Amino acid sequence: MKSGAIGLEVILIEIKRTKVEEKAENILLEIYPTLKNYTNAEKYRLCERIVNSFLDLLSFLARANKVRSKRKYYLNESDACLQHCKNLNRISYKRKEINKGFYKNIDSKLSGIGRMIGAWIKKS
Repeated sequence: MKSGAIGLEVILIEIKRTKVEEKAENILLEIYPTLKNYTNAEKYRLCERIVNSFLDLLSFLARANKVRSKRKYYLNESDACLQHCKNLNRISYKRKEINKGFYKNIDSKLSGIGRMIGAWIKKS
């Protein structure tokens, strides 16, 4: 370290995350830029609900990963949040906020997450 410089070390703690958490986060990051293209009327209604639903999904998945005593409960809550995300995606498509290709792409990825959550529930 050079003299006179303040040495600050940032320690990054690697949090062990599941693949389903990573996939859900990647989908949120994928849809996030498209939310800017929604009409002004929907930006503060539909967009906010989409983001909050994905954040809830990520929260329940993280809890399912960490709290073993309530894992099945949190997985069921995750599945419910996932269904809400799928519904919001479908509503966005029907209101012509997103195109058919984007809708199908996100829907297939959400279905994949649903299969992963379902397998995790059976395993628990």
